[in-house]
Amino acid sequence: MQLLLLATLLAASADENPVATRARALGKEALAKAITLEAAAPLIRLHGMMGEVDDLNLLADPYAILLQRPVVNRDVRMLARLFFADVEQARGRTTRGADVLEPLSFVTDFYAVGGFDNEGKGGCDTDFGPEGATDLKASYPGKGREVRWRKIPSRTTTGFVELGTLLRPNASVVAYALTFLEANQETRVNLALGTSGAYRLFVNGVKASSSDAYHLPQVDQARVQVRLRKGLNRVLLKLCQESGPLGFYLRQERAEGAPASARVVLPEAVPPLEKGSLPMGAAVPTLTDGYAALLKARANDAALRSDYATVLGYSRAYDERELTASREADKASAAKP
Repeated sequence: MQLLLLATLLAASADENPVATRARALGKEALAKAITLEAAAPLIRLHGMMGEVDDLNLLADPYAILLQRPVVNRDVRMLARLFFADVEQARGRTTRGADVLEPLSFVTDFYAVGGFDNEGKGGCDTDFGPEGATDLKASYPGKGREVRWRKIPSRTTTGFVELGTLLRPNASVVAYALTFLEANQETRVNLALGTSGAYRLFVNGVKASSSDAYHLPQVDQARVQVRLRKGLNRVLLKLCQESGPLGFYLRQERAEGAPASARVVLPEAVPPLEKGSLPMGAAVPTLTDGYAALLKARANDAALRSDYATVLGYSRAYDERELTASREADKASAAKP
């Protein structure tokens, strides 16, 4: 099956239009580099053509090949899965798209409360009450009105947890999302998240990760490894949003060498908050971190710097006021016009 897809990808007619030719070239480049992180940039460029190509198989075929290959870079495989699901949903195959995403283990079951005031971006370091809360019936003085915990009513088919339709107000606000991971023994997991704005991530009451960068949400903008105790582990995400969609991506991966993964549960009653003494917050490199490391070793490689700009533009893993992706693209252009 893989050989058939590859033959189809490589076959190009003499009168093929330039868009299709470009798509085939990007697909071939991604497949040629598949065992390295450097396959990510052509893959991102290829997916950026989804609105231009007449035949979505030009995108779907290389994604499918990457998912079938036994040896592919971890981040490249993750992108191929995201992009393949996106193509399936564009074809109207919503259920199929959701099935493709399932191995990425997005966490979508949450209680949420908000919004609280984030005018002037001052809300991230203010505890509005929910950070130590154990009563889901409690109410809090929100931004202009009283707010309560609410269960997010439906699961997304894309992994994105949308809060803007659930919480009011939903601009320049702080919002909290609460879930639980149940482990049958002490273990470690990697939590990957992408947020609409700055964030604070607490596990069992201990801050495990944080960022003050304001940006739109994208999958895996940050990764952190945390230790879980046996039983229920409280995971609280605090979003500090300025504008744009109010929501986030959160997924879990079993850490390398860890004895077990955890199960997402949402109890009707929140157990007492027992702060963990386990070490928290070991950063795990992201796709963007990987490209930054490559560029550090090859600072004069203009093509690699251009790829880094492409990855930054996709991930948005920087404060958008800093225009980091555009600046890297300008540097690449200046190095090799």
